[in-house]
Amino acid sequence: MTASSDSRGNVIGLCSTGHGAAIALASARHGVRALTLDRFTGHKHSLLFTRRERDEIRRGATPIDRQINEALSYSYDGFPRAHVIEETFLPFLHAVLRGLPLTPRDIDLVVTSDCHFGFNSGRVGGLLRSFFPNAEVVRSLEHHAIHQWQAFLPSPFAAAAVLTADESGEALDRLGGRKVAMTLAVARGTAMEVVHEHTHPRSSPGLLYADVSRHLGYHAGEEGKTMGLAAFGGDCVYRALAPHLTLHRDGSFDFMDTPELLARLARWSPRRERRDPVLPVHADIAHGVQRLLEDIMGNAMRALEAATPPDIEAVCLAGGVALNSCANERIFRASRFKDIYVCPNAGDDGHALACALYGARMLRGLAMPRGMAHDYLGPARGDDALRAEVAARGLEVIEATPDAVAALLAEGRIVGLYQGGAEFGPRALGNRSILADPRPAGMAVQVNARVKHRELYRPYAPVVLEEKVHEWFEMRGRSPYMLRVVPVRPDRRARVPAITHIDGTARVQTIGRADNPRLYDIVAAFERRTGIPVIMNTSFNLAGKPVVETLDDALDCYRVTGIDALVIGPCLLVKPEEERAHAPPSPAAMAAEMTELREYEVLCDHARALEPAA
Repeated sequence: MTASSDSRGNVIGLCSTGHGAAIALASARHGVRALTLDRFTGHKHSLLFTRRERDEIRRGATPIDRQINEALSYSYDGFPRAHVIEETFLPFLHAVLRGLPLTPRDIDLVVTSDCHFGFNSGRVGGLLRSFFPNAEVVRSLEHHAIHQWQAFLPSPFAAAAVLTADESGEALDRLGGRKVAMTLAVARGTAMEVVHEHTHPRSSPGLLYADVSRHLGYHAGEEGKTMGLAAFGGDCVYRALAPHLTLHRDGSFDFMDTPELLARLARWSPRRERRDPVLPVHADIAHGVQRLLEDIMGNAMRALEAATPPDIEAVCLAGGVALNSCANERIFRASRFKDIYVCPNAGDDGHALACALYGARMLRGLAMPRGMAHDYLGPARGDDALRAEVAARGLEVIEATPDAVAALLAEGRIVGLYQGGAEFGPRALGNRSILADPRPAGMAVQVNARVKHRELYRPYAPVVLEEKVHEWFEMRGRSPYMLRVVPVRPDRRARVPAITHIDGTARVQTIGRADNPRLYDIVAAFERRTGIPVIMNTSFNLAGKPVVETLDDALDCYRVTGIDALVIGPCLLVKPEEERAHAPPSPAAMAAEMTELREYEVLCDHARALEPAA
């Protein structure tokens, strides 16, 4: 069998790190697609190894294997779910390519990194070549080099300052075995000039945040819980720790090492078990590390400004730390830059997209459009296909007009929204979303109790019409990927309490009609009905589960939760009244819910007591 005529200009990007795995396609003819492994498997934090690699790490065959085993087990409170590349990879790849006239033989370039599990040359050997017989395989990119291109290539800018930050990349021979944790660079066209790079553990903002998050009882991938909790805390821990932080003009920093930090934090009541209550002191600890992170990243931004030519007025961010939307906004507001781009999948899962775009643009010179127009990169089902799938299941539906959906929302109904390709990043942006009315103060608690079952101190986000954002939120520019936290205008907070955090902020998604016509029209219809161009938007999933990927995933979540209606492309499925009345929770569940509510009220009282007197 020979390669088809599509075998030139099809690039696959791969990644598989301790945070997860993903595949991306960048094709001159077929555009860009990307999917994370956890969406494909239905298991959060799914990792991908070769069989040999998994077995050697599990049994600690070498000192390095023991270190990896201990690090993964510590990060996830036990060894995470591991999938074997020999069994999982080809079905995963076919899911990404679904509906395209492409086979693995049509791929002419594969780009990954030798630091990635499952794809490194040391243990894989010729495995990738057996999957892609006609492809050149490139594994030469360093971890933070990928983050740099991940920040810049999907952006709309021809030139930009680039800031990357995480816990660390791989050990580098060129640095005597040290690991890069932060880079400051300037990008123009196809050139990336690194002006400063700082190493782990001395200048690792991700390590500091992870250490404190673990002290609070959270594991890898749960740092967002620390960020949400920080809004309820005061400055006492920050004031105690800040004198130990030394910031340098090149953007690096010095701080106490992990053992000393944990010894100092021990005086402030660690959470040893996940079932332990979250206390005001834990909010103070979260607030302290959030402030420290903002100091560190703000200093790095100032160093980057100093190294960036004045004609460059935009900045791009990537790396796991760039998912901290509170820090993103504060350092941007304090900078001279006029525009910002934060990669929607800014962490290690986003490496696959960066590798694919780097291969397409830099190694193959393909005519790819500059900038990603959206983050809906999962393999898509069009409206006609979704209508056929609904009919094949015998579901009784009505037309999902914007007015019909807006009417349900205005009545207090919780609505799932499933359409097109899934978002590649961790934020739901309208293709795998749960929507609700932002006006009732208790709506967040209701969504939590009926669907999400997550911590009450974690806020829900708004989606707002792009042309109305400045009337409701204090921000400049756009925020299409929900990665900026900004103040809700004081005179508007009482009208949208369900999306206003305890500190008066919200993690905003702006929506223009070109971004997502169906979601835009629903928000616009809601505004016509209520006078408010804002809707609550959260991810379509249960706590501890990845965001739904397939229609069956969405229907399963809809059926077992208190979601009242489900938009499936052009179709609207509404639960009968009798199905909305769920059986009352057990006495034990009610007691647990009341305990959690009391803890939340204590946190709120603590936060309000910290507010300055009017």
